[in-house]
Amino acid sequence: MERGKARFGRADYEGALEEFTQVTEKDPKRAEAYLWRGRARGGCGLTRWAMADLDKAIELDPKNMEFYSWRGSCRLSWDIGNSDDTIADYTKAIDNRFEPDKHYFGRGGCLCNKGELENALADLNKAVAAAGRDEPLRRYWRGLVRMKLDDFKGALEDLSKHIQEAPQPQDTAWLFCGYVNLRLDKAAEADADFRDYLKKQPSAKTVDGYR
Repeated sequence: MERGKARFGRADYEGALEEFTQVTEKDPKRAEAYLWRGRARGGCGLTRWAMADLDKAIELDPKNMEFYSWRGSCRLSWDIGNSDDTIADYTKAIDNRFEPDKHYFGRGGCLCNKGELENALADLNKAVAAAGRDEPLRRYWRGLVRMKLDDFKGALEDLSKHIQEAPQPQDTAWLFCGYVNLRLDKAAEADADFRDYLKKQPSAKTVDGYR
């Protein structure tokens, strides 16, 4: 297992896949090996096979919440299955109090994409309150939800804080700040935000859809 993890850590996914496959052949009931082989297969682009391994890990050890966490995250990253499946995995982790702030964040993003904005906001409020190391990204998503709910002052607060604190802010944060400032009748601030966005995304050429 350790050789496989080391190769995985070096992004040698094919080598890691070989190592973890050897472990599963020697010990077919070792759930952790299927988890790591699934992650390695995902790194190789074999996402369907990867999901089968993650499912197998949970089948062998259904009480291990880390497995649900990884399956939900992988579904989201690899765009496999539907958002309800991902939400179910995150909910399982939350209900069992396994790193709940991380999973409130993930579930909140899924709910936002589904258009369940009030539920998304409730989850993202909990995620932001926990103040994890990725808090700026959590604020970006909460700002987006607040914007969609027409809470423009709240949206501007979150998006501005994201820009100030994130090591690499999302380019669209400036675009959304511009839109929100327009809705708050702050034309000069909106224009500055739109200019900043176009500097970062020159191929966009125009922000007319947000004016």
